[in-house]
Formats: sequence, structure tokens, C-alpha cells
Amino acid sequence: MSFFLMPLALLSLFMMVFNCEKIILKIAGFFIEIISSAAKFANELPGSVWYFGQISKMSIIIFLLGFFWICIWHGRIRPYGFIIMMISFILMFNSPKPDLIFDYNLKAIGIKNNHNNLEIYANDMPSFNRTYWANWFGQEDAEIFPMNKNEFTFITEHGKKIIINPKECVSSSVQINTNYNNSCKKGNIILDRDFLKKIGTFIVFCNKIKCWIEYDNNTRFVFK
Repeated sequence: MSFFLMPLALLSLFMMVFNCEKIILKIAGFFIEIISSAAKFANELPGSVWYFGQISKMSIIIFLLGFFWICIWHGRIRPYGFIIMMISFILMFNSPKPDLIFDYNLKAIGIKNNHNNLEIYANDMPSFNRTYWANWFGQEDAEIFPMNKNEFTFITEHGKKIIINPKECVSSSVQINTNYNNSCKKGNIILDRDFLKKIGTFIVFCNKIKCWIEYDNNTRFVFK
């Protein structure tokens, strides 16, 4: 990048004045191919990719603190940066997994099953979205099941009930309505169609005390 590719890129701009940049760009393409092949080789090595799942802001801050510690300090105190980074890895691995993921546009639902793994219910979902959701759970991929009905009820591991388009008006922690004609208003929090159209995709977390949703770069909406 420093000694070959960037100088050739700058040289090609100068050679465009004389309409002779093709040769320079072909040489630059040769070095781009080397970089791409090296990246592909590293990516295919065993253990080259770690799936942490949903990463908290605190774990990222601690990781950056350890990284800058290594970059700034020298001598005996420098290795402490690796210890700080290891603490951040532990926090990343133990970050809470979403209880539910909902995408209004794709009409897709992702839930955490009894084994803490992701299950996706959708009739049509691009592979990119599937793997992206799986990475939120710390998985490489996830299995998709057909969405056979419009109504969906899910009980979290902490006993919180999430209902999508309820046919019977029952109490719940979260009620999600994808249509306008649903008159049931018994959820602790009710997400109507206008709200869903506005935010598109969101994730739900629940513990014994409360539930909350996150969307748009971790904007948080908390409810009991």
C-alpha cells in the first residue's frame, strides 16, 4: 500500500493528462490482487473470525483503552494493555443476546430459543440479513423457518410476553401491531404500524425487571 499501490495511484492521475494511465493502472491492479488474495487467505484461516454477538459500548471503550495503552506506553507497563483488551473480550462474549429481532419491511422475526441460539421466522429473507442477524447472536449463520401465520407469541427466558398481531386481547409486555385495524391495547408498550414503518428494524432485550428496544445506532426505549 505505501511503497507501490498509493504511488502508482497518484502517478496514474498525472498520466491521465497524456492519456497513458492504462499501463500504470494495470500495474496497480496487480498489487490490488495481491492485497485481495492475502485478505482472502487470512479470512479463511481457522479461527480468523470471532463471533461475539451484540457488543456493548463499554466493552468497545475498554478494548480501545487497552489498544491505545499498547500504542502509547513502552517498557514494563506496556503488556498491561493486553490484559485490558482481554477484559474487553470477556465482556464481549458475555454481552446479553437480543430476545427478539423484528424487521417490518421483511416481515421477519428472530427469537432466542431455549439453547440461546437464533431462530428466524420469515417467508423471504436475503442471505445478508440472515447472517447479519446471526452475528448479533454470536453465530455464523441461523436457520430459517416459514412464517405460516400473521400472529406470533413469544415468551422470553425471564417470562416476558411479546405478542405480534394478537387475535385475542390479552396482557403482554410488548405488543406489536403491523396493521391499523387491531384495537387491542393491553400491552405495557404498544408498537403500532406508524412506529414500525418509521424505525424498520429493532431488537428487544428483556430481564426480570424490564424490557427495552434498541434501534438506529442503539437508541433505547425502555419499558417494564
